[in-house]
Amino acid sequence: MSRRKGEPSGAQIDRTHPHQVGLPDHKVMGANYEVVRGFCKGLSLHLRTQSVFAGWAGPRGCYFIIFCFAEKEDADLFAAEFDGIPFDAKRDRGKGDRKRFWDSGPRNWCDT
Repeated sequence: MSRRKGEPSGAQIDRTHPHQVGLPDHKVMGANYEVVRGFCKGLSLHLRTQSVFAGWAGPRGCYFIIFCFAEKEDADLFAAEFDGIPFDAKRDRGKGDRKRFWDSGPRNWCDT
């Protein structure tokens, strides 16, 4: 996958912003996008988000948008506000060709 010159790679974001929270993509679309971004003003959020597919999320799976924070307190505040799910890039992300998949999700997750 190519990226623009000067743009940080996913691995660089994982190193500098290790505290990550996933939200189902439908909770970030449309008017919700402005609500989420407005809440994040002043927090240590990286401007670029990442996306992963979670096969464990419901019968057909769903995409999650991963928000990356430099400070743990900011990630915890964000997760509490939007019912986000903590995402550990080293543990939860697939390897190799599966790096865009969220392989191990929470046991009791139910999309409401």
